[in-house]
Amino acid sequence: MKRILVALCGVFLSASVASAAVYLDGLGAYTDAGDAETMIGVGAGVGFQASDNINIFIRGLGHSKTEDVDRPEETRYGHHMLMGVFEYAYTFSEAPFRWISSVGVGMSRTSVDAKNLPAELDETGLAFGVWTGFLWIAAQHISPYLQAGYHHSMYSKDFEGETIGGYQVLFGVRFTFFGKNRSIDSEY
Repeated sequence: MKRILVALCGVFLSASVASAAVYLDGLGAYTDAGDAETMIGVGAGVGFQASDNINIFIRGLGHSKTEDVDRPEETRYGHHMLMGVFEYAYTFSEAPFRWISSVGVGMSRTSVDAKNLPAELDETGLAFGVWTGFLWIAAQHISPYLQAGYHHSMYSKDFEGETIGGYQVLFGVRFTFFGKNRSIDSEY
């Protein structure tokens, strides 16, 4: 794990030295996890600008939900995702918006803990997702965004044969470091 963190730091530091923008995202998510229910979650991402329209991120999201609290049928759901995300950002020349489309691949962990089940269902597996939406360049270093898309997790034990995936709406704010979203003299 330490080697991975050192490698990631090296990538982000080399990107900043090369005058590429480095991003930090804070986001909320409304996620349909299929048979593991629909949940609200929060997450964060860190990334860098690979070229004018291409960004690369590592994004993590965590979701949880409890149904029938303090009752015999109480059930707790959890769905967590960690993905590498490739993002294409189309820039409109006369407006402070970008159309962003993303593809992500990584891992997810889903759990269902019900009082009426003999054991907790908990599994880690492969996950992918696709999203599209708008990013508003509000300032040189702050950009809120909204994306909608689809995600799917694949499991081979506890959730084999279950559908863990569905639509996902992401809403967040991107903070830009070591670069800027637009020049200070932009006309929009």
